[in-house]
Amino acid sequence: MNTLYLKLFLSLFSVAGCLAFASCERPDGANGQTPGDSTGDSSEVVVESIELSPSSIELEMGGTVLIQAKVLPVNAAGYVLDWKSSDNSVATVSDKGAVEALAVGIATITASAGHVSSSVEVTVLPNSDEPENPMEDPEPGDWFYSDGTWSTDLDSGKDVIGIVFWTGDPAGDDNLLRTEHPECSHGLVVAIQGDKYVPWQSAYAAYGKTVNEWIESNTSYEPIGTTSNGTNLYRMMGYNNTCAIKAFNADPANAGWPVEAVQAVEAFEEACPSPSGTSGWYLPSIKEYVMMCYKDTDDYSGMSVLDGTETYDMLNKKLSEIPDAQPIGADGYGFYSSSTEEINANDRAYALSFCYKTLATNTKDNASLYSVRFILAF
Repeated sequence: MNTLYLKLFLSLFSVAGCLAFASCERPDGANGQTPGDSTGDSSEVVVESIELSPSSIELEMGGTVLIQAKVLPVNAAGYVLDWKSSDNSVATVSDKGAVEALAVGIATITASAGHVSSSVEVTVLPNSDEPENPMEDPEPGDWFYSDGTWSTDLDSGKDVIGIVFWTGDPAGDDNLLRTEHPECSHGLVVAIQGDKYVPWQSAYAAYGKTVNEWIESNTSYEPIGTTSNGTNLYRMMGYNNTCAIKAFNADPANAGWPVEAVQAVEAFEEACPSPSGTSGWYLPSIKEYVMMCYKDTDDYSGMSVLDGTETYDMLNKKLSEIPDAQPIGADGYGFYSSSTEEINANDRAYALSFCYKTLATNTKDNASLYSVRFILAF
């Protein structure tokens, strides 16, 4: 962290005039003499109090503050004023009145005169272009908060919106995510709620084609479709897929057959805004659901049963600790629609049953069995 010099200027106000800061001498006469005392009486007047203002200070690194001091009685003599800090991160004041702040934090600056002292608290904040809360590296199971921070131990003073379920570079497969959110390099978070039965695309029959066909013909997004063992079955592409489907929905020509599963993303974003510095909520790809249920593996195919539910078990244990959270798979089936489409049949999209740890394809107009749970990259 850069060295900071907070210049604290001491202004001493008195009825007779300003007292010299760097000396015990009276500015208007010899030491120990009261102003206007023609007798040369050198008896000292004991300091009764020192009043400092402002009483507390908050400023960014590199800021400047003026400290004002008033010593009573105003004709007190023989006093010594010194600035000190009770915080080891701030050195004692130099003879020029500059305080060297070595770290962001709270320091106490004290003015002393004999046995009398007065203090002000200085809160040094990071510069606005520095992270406000430097974070430890995230771990799966960490709580994720509405301010974009995370922690292993629950912070009851913050609003939990998700749980970290995977750490690493979430843009490893997703060029769009890397381009639009290069800051999102820590991992993936699943929302603590938002489950909603919703069809993937209820009017798929009227449309008569796959959404993927429109995306490939009309946009530069990467394809959202795959087969039961195609490349996209194993790619973390939920962000790209969600953005591509949003573009499909936004085309007036597609107003009669929108993808409701992605419309639900937009409604959830409005109800539970994602923090700045994240990707925003999106509908996971089938690969990302596999990671949420089991682990980061490619050992599966389009209609296979996963070997375990390690992440799913961890997530539901964590979710049980939050009063308003929704467990995953609360209906006993746990089928969740992904943003990955089956390209060999225009009525199918990929889904995963957390309860049965099974990959499947769902009928796009099924509104009673398939739910959605959203994630974000951070």
